[in-house]
Amino acid sequence: MEILEIKKILNNEEGFSLQDSLFALVIMAIGLMGALPLFMMGTQGINDSQNRTVAGFLASSKIEELRVKPFESITDDIALDQPASESAVSIFRSVDIDDGDDSSTLEVGDEPVDTDMKRVTVSISWPVPGGQMRSISITSYIFRH
Repeated sequence: MEILEIKKILNNEEGFSLQDSLFALVIMAIGLMGALPLFMMGTQGINDSQNRTVAGFLASSKIEELRVKPFESITDDIALDQPASESAVSIFRSVDIDDGDDSSTLEVGDEPVDTDMKRVTVSISWPVPGGQMRSISITSYIFRH
C-alpha cells in the first residue's frame, strides 16, 4: 500500500490553478501599492540631499574664491545675485560682505578690538516642488594678511 500512495503522490498532476495565480498576484499588487509612497519619499529625500550638497559646495567654493583675492578687492561690488548652474536645478547665489563700520572696530565685551576683517556670508537658494524655495547660508571671516 505504501507504494501505491507514493505513486499517487508522484503522479499527482494537480498544481496551481489560474485562480490561485491571480489571487497571489492581486495580493502582491496591493502590498506593493502600499509601499509606493515610501519609494516616492525616498526619491524626494535623495533629490533634496543632492541639492543641499551642491549648494554647500557652491557656497564653500565662493568663499574660497574670495579668500585668495587681495583683501582690499573684497567689496560689496561682487555681492550680486548670480545664477549658478552646477545641476539641473536653478540655483541662485548671493554674497553679502560686511566690513564693519568706518572705524573698522569690533566690540568684544566692553572693549573695542581693532579688526582688519570682513564677514562674508554666501547664501544659496533653490526651488523645491510646491513653489517654495530652500536655502543655506555659510558665513566666514576673512582677515588681512
